Amino acid sequence: MWTQDGGFGAPGDPSNQSLIVPNAVFYKTANILGFDRSETQKLFLSFIFLSIIISFGVFSSLISKNYFVRICGLVTYLFNFYMVTSIGYSAKTLQMILIPLIFFLTIRFLKTKDIKYILLSYISLYIFQGVFTNLPTAAVSLSSYFFALLYYLFCEKNKNLKITLRNFLFLLIPIVPIITHHGIIYTTVVSAMKDMPTYFSFTAIGAPLSLLFQLRGVWWEKSGHLGVNYFSLWSFYGNLFVVASTIVAVGAIIIYSIKTTWSNKLESKTRTAYWLFFYLFGLGLSSGLYFLPGFYSWLMNHLPFMIMFREPWAKFIPLVVFSFSALVLVLLDYLARFDRRGFVVVSLLLVTHLLVQSYPFVSGKIIDGEVVGWKRRLVKIPEYWEQYSHWTKNNQGVILPIPFGVTPFNSFYDWYGNSIGNSILPMPCILAKTNVICDNVFDKYVTILKKSLDKHSFEILTNGGVDFILIQEDLKITSNNELFDWQKEDVQKYIESKPTATFGNKLKLYRVIEKYRKPKIYIISSNSSTPSSSFVQLSQADYSVSIPKVSTPFTLVFNQAFNKEWKITNKDNANRFEARHFIVNGFGNGWEVDPKLACKQLPCDINLSVNFMPQKYFSKSTMINTFFLLISSISIVAIAINKLLRKP
Repeated sequence: MWTQDGGFGAPGDPSNQSLIVPNAVFYKTANILGFDRSETQKLFLSFIFLSIIISFGVFSSLISKNYFVRICGLVTYLFNFYMVTSIGYSAKTLQMILIPLIFFLTIRFLKTKDIKYILLSYISLYIFQGVFTNLPTAAVSLSSYFFALLYYLFCEKNKNLKITLRNFLFLLIPIVPIITHHGIIYTTVVSAMKDMPTYFSFTAIGAPLSLLFQLRGVWWEKSGHLGVNYFSLWSFYGNLFVVASTIVAVGAIIIYSIKTTWSNKLESKTRTAYWLFFYLFGLGLSSGLYFLPGFYSWLMNHLPFMIMFREPWAKFIPLVVFSFSALVLVLLDYLARFDRRGFVVVSLLLVTHLLVQSYPFVSGKIIDGEVVGWKRRLVKIPEYWEQYSHWTKNNQGVILPIPFGVTPFNSFYDWYGNSIGNSILPMPCILAKTNVICDNVFDKYVTILKKSLDKHSFEILTNGGVDFILIQEDLKITSNNELFDWQKEDVQKYIESKPTATFGNKLKLYRVIEKYRKPKIYIISSNSSTPSSSFVQLSQADYSVSIPKVSTPFTLVFNQAFNKEWKITNKDNANRFEARHFIVNGFGNGWEVDPKLACKQLPCDINLSVNFMPQKYFSKSTMINTFFLLISSISIVAIAINKLLRKP
């Protein structure tokens, strides 16, 4: 729960803790098997797409047995603007897996009462729990349980309301441990945010219905920087023919769906009405303030936690994509059985639309859109950066990269000129296996450092904490060079003359002069003789500290980012010290320790534990969920074997 994010650590937040499963497990396994980063990324994307295909495939079996109809529904779900813009955003792609899968498992359980669907529901949510890296995305995904319940109540015959609700609650019970697990992560983050000097909140009010009708409408669609569009496929989606084919196909689906609600076939009528209402409901939410502005404003101001849906298009458009794809299934299934002429007309329009929408996927531009300049999706990391990554794994310490303070808007890694592979990402932070001070992290140390750099000074290094300076020669500054040119010269007085390590003659790591280096844990005393101390790091969240023969009060300094959840305890009697916890050096942890509270007789040896308390709750919830996963998996295998043995 305490990570190496930032130079001096940070509470584990959803951007890393919630993505342990499946992302971290997948990448770690691939690394052990010998796959490089590029191969692993391709495998992971293949795994995601295959999971989406399987998920929607089983969902479509609820609606139609016609394979052409099911393929049309699947391709509609895959080939659209939202899917194109979601590649690389784990929460969104995992959501596209979970929404149809949860819907299918819920309906099947309510129909059959078969416990295997409860077990599969838990296993699915466990495997794709990375969706919780974005809380509103997770909330929308989980809403699929309730949309499935409404579908069952509205469309299924011979149901008992009381029994159905009881079974539905029974279905939800197993997901409580997973929700609790991620609740611990979010609770820790919310607590830490109160101490952050800066908190940025972005709001995008919504999207016009004219764009939503095309499954488009994201705020950055037409935006750019330095003459380069954020979205490389804007010219494609803005093309008149692409727009026309989309409007004609979507319009035909909606018109024929409305017509189907007048059918005398009750089953088709109710199913079409449900998905049509679901689609319109999703459109309304996705449009935000554009659709019934007063209503959405009222929701934002009065509904608890509604503020997390401050970017309505990104949060609710998956419901539109899902419901529209289901509407395609329902409509084509009905037309195939009762209106062959309508089936041919709608199929031709839809297939034409889908062929056009397949262009980004077939051409490969979904991965790299031939954008020149500062932004490209396809990144090819040079070998010397891999060497840097390996070095940091074996040499732990706090690294400060130079130049510091650059952004994606005034710099990029110019590895290949105008060819494919350059990046704007903060490579020292992404690839390191140790602590790196990142200028995109809003913690107390970075705030102090930036104030010091505004004065063209690295004097903050004299306070200790930083072990290495990384000078990058491959980072190209595109503007405001004068803000960074001085850094390489001024930092020389704080570092050793020769580099500790060099990578590709582009990266040079210098060790900070010894007098400016301080251990992670040390003692400060007002007396002339400062007690000696030693410590052992047991984990990122657990340290053991020994202070021998101490008789006077002292301050224990812990050079990790200040957080009130760091606690010290006396290992000898397991009693927590009544020690004042405060900020040291503007960013670290300090405790005033009085030996009289720890020892019966002075001088004495004091043995302390320094722990990040949320870790124990996180570890316990991890073990509980892993245990449930094993039980669920074994049970599914046992059910399958039993079913095979019963066959004649």
